[in-house]
Amino acid sequence: MEEGRVSVEEGLWVREARDEDLPVMAELVHAAYRGPLPDERQQDQFTEEAKSRAWTTEANIIEGRRTTTADLKEMMANPNIYLFIAELDESKHHSATALLQQSQPGTPTLVGCFYLHQKKVDEQENSAPLILLGMLSVDPTR
Repeated sequence: MEEGRVSVEEGLWVREARDEDLPVMAELVHAAYRGPLPDERQQDQFTEEAKSRAWTTEANIIEGRRTTTADLKEMMANPNIYLFIAELDESKHHSATALLQQSQPGTPTLVGCFYLHQKKVDEQENSAPLILLGMLSVDPTR
């Protein structure tokens, strides 16, 4: 096992995000919540077909990018927020699909992400923290 990486099942790992992951993570979050087609990733307006590819959509209530690399860097700088990514090594995963042909065998592909935000419920020193799960995203092409 690579240090800092937890195996979920063979070929699928979760680890804390690094700076170099943030641009791809921002695209993945945007695709999961807005559903862009591959050639639409830089546009803010998406077709109904593109929106329907997202597992959920906010496109009808919020305009613009879902998140940016700068947003994620700001979150990463907060000592109470932990960003995580899920990586899939399709050469080892039992349910690998045609995407195996698109990636290098043995090269993990970012397939999901989320964050955990630790907050104090109140200011009492002994109070248990509240952990919020946010930005749960899965590659909508999978």
